[in-house]
Amino acid sequence: MFNLSSRPFSYAALRTLNLGQKFIPTPGVDTPRDRLERMITRYTRNIRLRAWFGDTGSADLKFHVAGSNWEPPFVPAAVTRFNQDVTAALQAAYDLRHVLMHNHPVPDNVTPEMRRAMFELQHDPSVTVKPSDKNMGLCILDRSWYIAECLRQLGDTNTYAQVPAANIPPLVEHLRRQVLRLSTVHRLHMPDDVYKYLKAAAISDFTVPYFYLLPKVHKLPAVTREHLHLLKGRPIAACHSWVTNASSVYLADVLNHTCHHLFPQVLPDSRALVRLLERSTVGRDAFLVTFDVVSMYPSIDNNEAVTACAQAASQCGYHGGMVEELLTFVMQHGYCQFDGQYYKQVHGTVMGTPVAPPYSNIYVASCLEAVAQAQCEYWPAIYKRFIDDGFFVWEQDEASLQAFLQLLNSTLPNIKITWQYSQHSVDYMDLTVTKCAGTGPTVGVKVTTFQKPHNQYMYIPYFSFHRRGVFKGFITAELQRYAVTNTLPADFAHMQTLFFQRLVDRGYPVGKLRQWFAAVEHSCRVQLLQRPPGHKRRAGVPPVLVLQNGQFEMTAHIAAVLNRVYAAHKHEPAVAKIFGGSDARLIVAYTKNRSLGARLIRARH
Repeated sequence: MFNLSSRPFSYAALRTLNLGQKFIPTPGVDTPRDRLERMITRYTRNIRLRAWFGDTGSADLKFHVAGSNWEPPFVPAAVTRFNQDVTAALQAAYDLRHVLMHNHPVPDNVTPEMRRAMFELQHDPSVTVKPSDKNMGLCILDRSWYIAECLRQLGDTNTYAQVPAANIPPLVEHLRRQVLRLSTVHRLHMPDDVYKYLKAAAISDFTVPYFYLLPKVHKLPAVTREHLHLLKGRPIAACHSWVTNASSVYLADVLNHTCHHLFPQVLPDSRALVRLLERSTVGRDAFLVTFDVVSMYPSIDNNEAVTACAQAASQCGYHGGMVEELLTFVMQHGYCQFDGQYYKQVHGTVMGTPVAPPYSNIYVASCLEAVAQAQCEYWPAIYKRFIDDGFFVWEQDEASLQAFLQLLNSTLPNIKITWQYSQHSVDYMDLTVTKCAGTGPTVGVKVTTFQKPHNQYMYIPYFSFHRRGVFKGFITAELQRYAVTNTLPADFAHMQTLFFQRLVDRGYPVGKLRQWFAAVEHSCRVQLLQRPPGHKRRAGVPPVLVLQNGQFEMTAHIAAVLNRVYAAHKHEPAVAKIFGGSDARLIVAYTKNRSLGARLIRARH
């Protein structure tokens, strides 16, 4: 937690904030019956739909439109009996909730003083709480400073223009009609599910995105009030409920596919760079170089970028005119609101819209890198970029490296870069890339995990009201990341030791940690490095009972209740087919409770 405000906090408030934004306080004792019944109704309806339509697990759900309340006209009697028994069993478990919670009480994980401090922080008009940039922890700021910084950025007339509030309702209706027109005009150029997705989105309710900032505390020499004048914020305006979002989601799918096929220098993740480096050798005197595109999104020329993206997409089989029109629609209608005022982004890539990363990637690849490559005699054999962060290996002398960097910096007047280089090691993304020792003309390259100096490692405390599987899941994922980002077993073991102690400091029992840590060995990195980026939805996933994670759900062992019912019905072919066979295990998932961050962090400031 970073306190950059002028307000002193009580011990209880500091304890609360140091729990981290993902911490979940123990919720109220009882689970409302109507909430459970809604969940059961949804689950049994999904079972009836699966019985009617069969398994559609191979379908792409990115553009799924939530269905109506339509019911199948007929389902087998065995399925009806199974649904009735599931409902009865879950309701019976609910009726026993007081006995269950008495026998297995869930202790409150915060003190009354901490709950009071939480309430006071929520309603304190003098401060604002924000997650810091790069997920470094919660940051507390004076509200006056925060508002002034937001208004400073929104006051940049080269990037934003103020819009009268009276113009917003007719604007929304105009943009709604635009979505309908574009989807109709390009009906034959897009898949059926995308067309239905855009049409359904056009009749949804819309909210102008709220503008907010993520404090860049990692840029400060020290996170103290003495350096507050150096602090800047990363502007965000999440567009998930805005009228352009559906078009942007589709365009992100198109341009990610395009980028993957046409621009191999664009990294999908750091694993791809690790694979490349570890099978390569570099000159013993070669330079390892990293660069950063300064203010990439606001600096992009949208006219050039839209044209470049449309041309690139057409090379991959997409209709260039459709891509150009939809992109123009998204980029010309970036709006946000702050403190009761409305603004339009008039320059650069729209913030917080799903298409922004691939859109920016293609712009830089087409308009900067391709042009620069045509102008120079030597281009690095290893040259990679992840959005605005680049890495390459320079095998020539330092003077030619400086000339190359100046070429990148001057190819486009609106795009500027900063850089660092070394003949030994550099930090890039979550990696430290280092040349191995050697006496020959070429040497290998190894990687180790890079962690920012200001990182406070605010892992979810063990006493947070999460399902136990969440703890094992994130710890396993982090250990796997350490395995991937450390070439040598000794470096992996070092990261394990640091991680282990940090988790102990967050209340994790040593015995559990040893059990979970033993399951991830450095040798697993071979398999992890071969795993393709992204994960497609697995075919054949059966219906899932989704519940909110309350005290009743924490104590009732709902999965065991469901599987006992299934054991009595799995001999029925109609039921077994729905869940993938008689040996299947029924799945229960739980929605996340309201975390500390959700209680304290407000987009509206």
